[in-house]
Amino acid sequence: MTKPFRLSAVLLMLVTQAYSQTSINSSSGNYVYVYNAGLATNAPSGSVELRLNTTSDGWGAKLSTYKETSNTAGLAFFTQFGWTTPVERMRITSTGNVGIGTSFTSSTLSIRNTQLADDAASGMVDLSFRTTSGEWGTKIAAFKESSNTAGMSFYTQYGWTAPFERMRITSTGNLLIGKTSQLNSSYKVDVAGSIRSNEIVVNVTGADFVFDPSYNLPSLDEVEKFIQTNRHLPDIESAEEMQTNGIAVGKTEVKLLQKIEELTLHLIRQEKEIKELKAKLKEN
Repeated sequence: MTKPFRLSAVLLMLVTQAYSQTSINSSSGNYVYVYNAGLATNAPSGSVELRLNTTSDGWGAKLSTYKETSNTAGLAFFTQFGWTTPVERMRITSTGNVGIGTSFTSSTLSIRNTQLADDAASGMVDLSFRTTSGEWGTKIAAFKESSNTAGMSFYTQYGWTAPFERMRITSTGNLLIGKTSQLNSSYKVDVAGSIRSNEIVVNVTGADFVFDPSYNLPSLDEVEKFIQTNRHLPDIESAEEMQTNGIAVGKTEVKLLQKIEELTLHLIRQEKEIKELKAKLKEN
């Protein structure tokens, strides 16, 4: 056995508690084996720990293996902050799931802000990706909207500044890009800026109803009077309304198509009237 290994083994034996036992030079190789002698082999729970004390009165950090069932075990990591007993900060379950700040580890990686109360109405926990030795980088954050709702935010870094939020998904599933709040939460995607795309497909109902025989086609005189009074086409929002509220693309496309179809019917009617006048002129 090498000197470094013997020294490590001695230190481990010194820090094990009186109810623990240590085995060295196992038949399967040289390693230190620490177990809780008071813990039955088939016990469904229990733990054995290795304490790393920084003071003579027992304060410090510790590493603990804990039984999940009679034949599965995980590993927990404890640290000390202030004059208190060590607090668990991270654990690795028997299946390899990791929990940081939480013992609920149903996911591969679970993270919780331990400074954030369960019923807190606001606050966040974030996962940072540092690109330098300082605070610079990107991050993903879960933020509380209320005591029982939470969303997700995505941050990037540009220049020598702290990460800036670029996108968020609210608790109701709305996607916000370039903004952190909505005046109207009925929009599933809300963007503060321009969007460029090769193609956008909008589901619409169409305006074929204009060609139905029962459709009440406004006369051009009626349209003229409406325009003189309102300064915009019937069924079309005014410029002021568009500037204030924007336009609904699908709804507006249908209305514009409706106007085109109405004009087409008027042109067909006028064409017939022109042909009739021409025929009468020839007769005379």
